[in-house]
Amino acid sequence: MRTLLTALFMTLATQVFADATQEKLDQILEKLTSLESRMNEMFDGAEAMRSLFTSDLFGSETEQSTDQQTNLDDLLNDITGGEDTSITEQPPTDNAFITVVDWSANDGGSSLAALGKVIKIEVTIKNVSRNTISIIDGAYDVKDKLGEDIMRFKIDNDLNLEPGATYVQSGAYDAGMQFGGDMKRLLTINPKLVSFDLDIEQILFENGEVLKF
Repeated sequence: MRTLLTALFMTLATQVFADATQEKLDQILEKLTSLESRMNEMFDGAEAMRSLFTSDLFGSETEQSTDQQTNLDDLLNDITGGEDTSITEQPPTDNAFITVVDWSANDGGSSLAALGKVIKIEVTIKNVSRNTISIIDGAYDVKDKLGEDIMRFKIDNDLNLEPGATYVQSGAYDAGMQFGGDMKRLLTINPKLVSFDLDIEQILFENGEVLKF
């Protein structure tokens, strides 16, 4: 009889414990469901706020930036009459002021003072700037089209050359005194294969402006 009562008690206790455990699990599940619902509501609210600020009602950030730039461009165009207001600074180049328009070379023979063949060279340059060039400090670098040096000699200093005017410089040069290149090639080479490049250090204009390269 005692054994029967003990078994009955254990069965009832196990059932009570199971019921209590199930109740706790139900409570936990209910809380988790409530927490998930609140999180979904918060997420939906955040999405709604984001949509509000990125919707067509206010315009996206990119659209606002583009519209502001367009308005600024329109304002600048109204002020400048539609002219391009961008400024591109470029350093001046030698041929922006002086350019070689013609040249020739002839055999000057030799003399007792000459160490080799004398080459007579005549170069015509033109002032392509807008100002009169009074003095120039520079040289001619004569090369072939492959960049091989032929000779180098100075530009006459005192030009007093008005805009658009030309100046003829002539001189006789001793090939035996040459340290680099071979000026005698000017007597035989195709003139189209020769470049007279200008290497200018300074230019003094008539108005007193000095330009240094």
